[in-house]
Amino acid sequence: MIAKIVTGKSFGGAVRYLLEKSGHARMIDSDGVKLSDIRSLIGSFNFQRKARPEKAQVVGHISLSFHKDDTPRLTDGFMAGLAREYMQRMGITDTQYIVVRHTDTEHPHLHILYNRVKYDTKLVRSHNERIRSVAVCKAMKQKYGLTFSEGKESVKIERLHDPDKVKYRIYEAVKTALKDCASFTELVEQLNREGITATFAHRGGDPQKEIQGMTFTLHGQTLKASQADRKFSYANLCKAIEVNRAERERQETEQTQRQKQSAQTPVPESITEIRGMKLTTEQQKRLYSPQGLTCRYEENGYRNTSLFRVNSILGRDILTEELLSQEKIKRNPIIFDVRLTDEQVEQIKDGQPVYIERMQYEGKTFDGYLVMDDNLTRGRAYIRHDPREWVEYGKYTMRRMDRDLINSGFVVRALVQWWGGHGQTARPYLWEENPSDETYQESWDDPRKPRVPRHDTKQGRIVSSPKKSKGPKL
Repeated sequence: MIAKIVTGKSFGGAVRYLLEKSGHARMIDSDGVKLSDIRSLIGSFNFQRKARPEKAQVVGHISLSFHKDDTPRLTDGFMAGLAREYMQRMGITDTQYIVVRHTDTEHPHLHILYNRVKYDTKLVRSHNERIRSVAVCKAMKQKYGLTFSEGKESVKIERLHDPDKVKYRIYEAVKTALKDCASFTELVEQLNREGITATFAHRGGDPQKEIQGMTFTLHGQTLKASQADRKFSYANLCKAIEVNRAERERQETEQTQRQKQSAQTPVPESITEIRGMKLTTEQQKRLYSPQGLTCRYEENGYRNTSLFRVNSILGRDILTEELLSQEKIKRNPIIFDVRLTDEQVEQIKDGQPVYIERMQYEGKTFDGYLVMDDNLTRGRAYIRHDPREWVEYGKYTMRRMDRDLINSGFVVRALVQWWGGHGQTARPYLWEENPSDETYQESWDDPRKPRVPRHDTKQGRIVSSPKKSKGPKL
């Protein structure tokens, strides 16, 4: 995962660049903008920027690129969630944005176009943004198990010319050999098979003195090991080879022990299952071995990892259990035969739709947007319509999803256009008291939460809760 950050002056040029790639661009997320057409979209951004006319560079553009090996995981919904988390970590919040996915390259990537002028007219912080972005990408890669190439890993050798091509050929060969070579003799032999001559470099050029490094020769070009890569210093080569040697010895010892146990341990017949899990022959052997058998099972809302052993006392098999770890199982709801992830649940609670693939209903499989109330009780699927599309309802212009949830009887923190639909948005709570009502009720505080009287310490009396506010001060 790699981020590239640029700023500009023209929302029109940026929007057209992102969306006018025929067949290779699709919008996967947005907030605070009109989506009816490109002209309305550009107008939404430009109206917001008028709050800070003295600022020219207010167009924020970030491209997030991912390794092609991660492609099977990178659904539209997952990529939209990554984009939102990246913006949250970078402090790009409470402002207009669109997220557009492009499919014109072999590497999956998306573009985030956002307004540096926020809803409250403050500016998105840009100080050290590139340094912060590197740290954010690294943290997210570790969190989600994503991969990204850096340094020599991303170089396409076929595009290089000598001597750079020779350098990278040597680098790749040494890197591959160091994965399993357990001695310098093995390293030299494996490099020779690749046409590379490896030579030891001694102090002062005297073969009688200590070894200081190595050199590699390919196609008449000779490089010091550190010239191929700084991690190929002689000390690092020694460490890598020693690790491989120790790992090989460990594997050989374990293999010898397994062979002895397999020959000496009879297959038990008395205990053939644990916690309802049928044991294989190999699992039964481990159960009766000194090391025991490690199993994972679910019980009473917890996922347990336990070590089971069998002790034979007076001809009877006694099963013992040692609890190694225990974690509470997160029971996210299953909607349309799909269990929601933690990220999707948080997105729904924030009042946003999520894109779900392979939902099922009445024997049919489909992809689309899922919309739910923030209590995660019921869901609606949108296949033909975008739930974020602006529609007229009552005195506000709001998202289609908010209107439909209100009509379904839920209290909704709706996203509505403010100030006559000129790009400003607000988030009031809207609901219908009765299904037959023709108008909805409105509150700027959550009406589902009870009002708790506060105590006036100065006067020593109970003061009633303040009246509902009439809306945000903009």
